[in-house]
Amino acid sequence: MAPRRRQSGQALAETLVASIVVVPFILLIVLLGKFQSVQQATIAASRTLAFECTVRIDACEQNDPTLLDEVRQRHFGHPSLPLQTVARLTNADSAEQRNPLWVDRSNRSLLERFEHVHATLSSGELVGGINYAESTASGAVQRAMGLLGDPGERFGLRTRGGLFEATVQADLSALGGADSFLTQLDNLRIQPRARTAIAVDAWNASGPYGEDPHTVESRVARGSRINGLIDGAIDVAYWPTRLFIALMTLLQLEDRGDEFRYHEVDVDLVPADRVGP
Repeated sequence: MAPRRRQSGQALAETLVASIVVVPFILLIVLLGKFQSVQQATIAASRTLAFECTVRIDACEQNDPTLLDEVRQRHFGHPSLPLQTVARLTNADSAEQRNPLWVDRSNRSLLERFEHVHATLSSGELVGGINYAESTASGAVQRAMGLLGDPGERFGLRTRGGLFEATVQADLSALGGADSFLTQLDNLRIQPRARTAIAVDAWNASGPYGEDPHTVESRVARGSRINGLIDGAIDVAYWPTRLFIALMTLLQLEDRGDEFRYHEVDVDLVPADRVGP
């Protein structure tokens, strides 16, 4: 019977040793899952904030604090909270406001205050082909491009300052410190961060016709004209061609010459080679 008792004692010792290794590992997996959940919320918050700038450009340029309040309420509050246009969360330790998953073993919120969620907005240049051409061209070409101007801006498109970048960061366990070895995992100061950049002007038109500056007709009219001096020179240079077309039409050598419309664009007319068979 002695060998059997020794085997039982060995199994108990092995179980204790395995528990010392496995139990903390299991606790760490649960904690990592909570951190991953906060990271996903941070990524979603940065995307929400960036896409808000596509419809609230002025608010983003002014770094309106209500944008951050809305992001905190939508992504870092309790999942059952109703979405509101303006919502300010006050207490992350409140069970009604905090996310029930983001707590430690003592039911203390990992995100101790909603003010520990920070966000920054910055705008940059939407660099296009003309910017690259200007940077690599000679002095004479750059001066010529300066006269031509930015084609995007002439068409009423936001190409400069139209790139917004939203960065969101959540500071977990920012206040508490580890009191003992057993509470060290509960007080890891993790700072998940996410960044999203977006071109805020989707270049959508408000309609095909009309005097509104965002209609296709208005944009085409502005974009087709460069500036007074150059446009006048183009008109003078093109005048012999227009006269020749009119003469050919008068002599009935060109049966469709009267359909030519100089500087007139039908925004609904699709060229035949673009329609297909």
